[in-house]
Amino acid sequence: MTVDEYRDAYEVNRGYRALPDLLASTSTYAIWDDHEVHNDSDGRTVDPARYAAGRQAFLEWMPLTGGTLVDPSCTGDRCSARSRGAARST
Repeated sequence: MTVDEYRDAYEVNRGYRALPDLLASTSTYAIWDDHEVHNDSDGRTVDPARYAAGRQAFLEWMPLTGGTLVDPSCTGDRCSARSRGAARST
């Protein structure tokens, strides 16, 4: 999948009618897991370009502010939401 396909998937998910009310009524925690790219995957078991595309879309769409997202997969790098640009607005 491409980053645009992942972005489209997030946009579809944000289109659920009840979601804006839920997000407005409570705090949320953005949690990166294997389902953001492909079920039961990590940086070693999925194409690196697909992994990067899924991760980029996640960082654009999820409500991260400040701090870092630590990637425990084989890449082991730190990824700051701010360094990736402003979050996509919906």
